[in-house]
Amino acid sequence: QSVSDFTRSRILDFQAIAVLLMTKGNKSLQLSLNMFIPKFGRPKSSVSKVAYSKASRKLKHTAFIELNQEAVIKTMYEDGDYQNWHGHNWAQQKDKDISGTRTMALASTLYDVLNGVSLEYRGPLIQSKVDQFGLSLAKPGIGPGGHCIPEDIHYVIKRARQGGVDTRLLEDAADLNDKMPQYALHRLAEMVRDAGEEISTLRVALLGLAYKPEIADIRRSPSFEVAHNLVRYTKSFVVHDPFTKNVHDQLPGVKHMESLEDALEYADIIFIGTAHHLYINQLNADMLAKYHVRFVLDGRNALDKTAIEAVGISYRGIGR
Repeated sequence: QSVSDFTRSRILDFQAIAVLLMTKGNKSLQLSLNMFIPKFGRPKSSVSKVAYSKASRKLKHTAFIELNQEAVIKTMYEDGDYQNWHGHNWAQQKDKDISGTRTMALASTLYDVLNGVSLEYRGPLIQSKVDQFGLSLAKPGIGPGGHCIPEDIHYVIKRARQGGVDTRLLEDAADLNDKMPQYALHRLAEMVRDAGEEISTLRVALLGLAYKPEIADIRRSPSFEVAHNLVRYTKSFVVHDPFTKNVHDQLPGVKHMESLEDALEYADIIFIGTAHHLYINQLNADMLAKYHVRFVLDGRNALDKTAIEAVGISYRGIGR
């Protein structure tokens, strides 16, 4: 705030205050100070909450704007050939190890925000940057499956808690992934209501039961969470998956259509649960119109939204 601030040698100098403000976790302020000061190379003397409050008031909010400009933008992005939107650069981050689950959750959160402010996920634009810089892209969808990702994150959280690590981000990631099937169903019901109808009066075809494309593995697939809810909310529904045939134990009483055409003939609504190549290659706007499909909930953002809407079919995806 003043030119004389942070000019004297103090334990809580500018660097210490700035880092403390940016790294404050869920512990009490005093405990954070007690843990932080020795790790920051400061003398092992006590720093009170009052001293911290007085020192932090010396900072202007513009300090962090300048830090972001100098330390982040100039260092990491200034020379990159980035697409620009309203003055903001598109950027992606490559994560490692367990962060795959976290990345999926963050992606879903961001695309949820996009839905709320009526922006659209633009896969080709973002993918061009991913290809250019060799980064990884977390695409939005109804959640992960399989025997690893949905389970391993909870083991990591448990072990991290034992070590005193703040696990809120991982917990939020796991919680968000678990809620994505319900969120997609909410999007579907909202789309149907916007058209003046109710989902309880319509027939649904759930396309794709495997947890990822081109396999028959249904372990922890989010499509089954969708299916169990469709039983309750719709007039009737059927399933189709070109790789998975026998699901009578998991979905008793639910009919598994032998062909994609049979499923389309039956349905007012299609719900894409797995981005199998069969669906991507065949479910174009003309085919959907031919079978009089009226609503599409694309849980994997696999279809051509613009073309589908152009033939009068209502479409909702995750983030678009």
